[in-house]
Amino acid sequence: MALIEPVAGMAAPLRQVVEASTELDADVTVSEVTEDDLRDLYSFMWWRWSVPDGDREAALRVYETFRFGREGARGRFWIARVGGRVVGKCFLHCGAGVAGIYGVATSPEFRGRGIARALTVAALRTAVEDGHKVGVLHSTQLAIPLYRGLGFRTVADFALYGPPDSFHV
Repeated sequence: MALIEPVAGMAAPLRQVVEASTELDADVTVSEVTEDDLRDLYSFMWWRWSVPDGDREAALRVYETFRFGREGARGRFWIARVGGRVVGKCFLHCGAGVAGIYGVATSPEFRGRGIARALTVAALRTAVEDGHKVGVLHSTQLAIPLYRGLGFRTVADFALYGPPDSFHV
């Protein structure tokens, strides 16, 4: 395993976060993942985590255990599309009044357009509707200003490890 990058553990009161503006260009759509979106989501995840072609079927079997986009799912995904192409994703997992945001990613050529912000806020609005009060996440150094702008504050620093060359920043 190799150090991929240092990350910041962050937390925020959800009421503050969900009041943030999320204006997007007209060509960008953000929606919760449905069963019809799963193949596109998985393809994006394979890119994000550098899953080799030969390992994608095994990864698919792992993803299927989470039931993303289906009733009984262990967590919920949101995706952003431009021209039908998935260009961003965000995962929400909730429990004990806390909403965790994980795996936020935007394709490099679409960064700076508010996509990660809109995905995060959309997911956390759902968490508030479900009664959760606090949001938590870990942030790459690149995204710390985004999350600070939403009201998150660093509460812990830690390191992310993985196989060398296994992660697209």
